Amino acid sequence: MGKLIEKLQQIGQGSSGSLGFTPRRDNGIKARPAAVLVTLRATDVGMAEAAAKAGVDAIIIAGWKPSANITTIKAAIESERTLWGVQYNGAGDDEPVKAASEAGAGFILLGEDAAVGALFDGAEQIDRIVTISAPQSEMDLLTLRVINALPAQAALVTLPAGVADLPALPVPAFAQLAVIAETLRFPLLASVDDAPDMRASRALVRLGVDGVVLSGVGVKEDMLVSQVRAVRADLEKIPPRSQREGISLSGLMGVMGATPAKPEPAPTPEIEPGEV
Repeated sequence: MGKLIEKLQQIGQGSSGSLGFTPRRDNGIKARPAAVLVTLRATDVGMAEAAAKAGVDAIIIAGWKPSANITTIKAAIESERTLWGVQYNGAGDDEPVKAASEAGAGFILLGEDAAVGALFDGAEQIDRIVTISAPQSEMDLLTLRVINALPAQAALVTLPAGVADLPALPVPAFAQLAVIAETLRFPLLASVDDAPDMRASRALVRLGVDGVVLSGVGVKEDMLVSQVRAVRADLEKIPPRSQREGISLSGLMGVMGATPAKPEPAPTPEIEPGEV
């Protein structure tokens, strides 16, 4: 298990405890149904430190390459003991997973143009996030199911609708988005166009989102701090979504794709000699 997946599990559990017979201790941390992440550039050092102090769960360094110098922002993030990872969009010939792992990243986000070979590199202690699109057709749904076979630990989707518009979506349109989390076998992160309010946060949780990714690029520091704190506080007020709440989509699709079994014919009764 990598650091990102471990972090998501800790967030869902809230107050820390230990396995076995040790009593669970309440450290005042409330459980949340989703994490709060922020995307920043390597030059946004002050923003990274401010977001970490505001309680962000993880920071994604955008535009990263193995040759990039991230020493300063890495030090700022790690001084607050905050999880961080990198976003990679390259061709994979520079061994991005190995370089990210050696740099200390807890995860690597593969952008839409990143080479798939990064999924198959040998480093096992770093989580890999694949970027996906919201399904628009039956072929998209099939592709989404096949993605489950890839050696990824999480997925990131950019919502096709503005986050403020989620609560106003018609039921079929909302259900089409909910298909994503119901289909994937691993956690789903959602990149949003703005900080969600309480109604939008509830909608995101109902979609099955495990992490809300805010963009800190071009945002003022005080605004980003306010957004992180507000979204985190709202999520603490929302009950967690049960792990397999509702209908299991994989089971449903399996049933839909199966050919109904023909009924067995009734046995022909044996006729004794002398009977009509």
